[in-house]
Amino acid sequence: MAAKREADWAIGEALTFGSLLKDGTHVRLSGQDVERGTFSHRHHVLHDQERDRVTYVPLNHLYPDQAEYIVCNSSLSEFGVLGTFCLLAVKFCVKVTAVTPMRLKSVSK
Repeated sequence: MAAKREADWAIGEALTFGSLLKDGTHVRLSGQDVERGTFSHRHHVLHDQERDRVTYVPLNHLYPDQAEYIVCNSSLSEFGVLGTFCLLAVKFCVKVTAVTPMRLKSVSK
């Protein structure tokens, strides 16, 4: 893909989140199986195969002064994503919290 200068959905998503984090916008991704992503296209949380419950989140290690990136798997439930504003163009929901205005919350659909 790099040789052809192409980007698929997963690369575009990672670049988008990375640029937000670099600019100081906190991102929280939550939903069913968001760590791995549908059909394993997203690898935002890497699980150690030798040690139980040891993970690594690459997007938290891009820049020394970047914002925090949080990835949370949740159950398949509409109640788990209440209170979000959906942006249909990018296929995920975002909302800004009142407590931390620079913290962007994303909920995968």
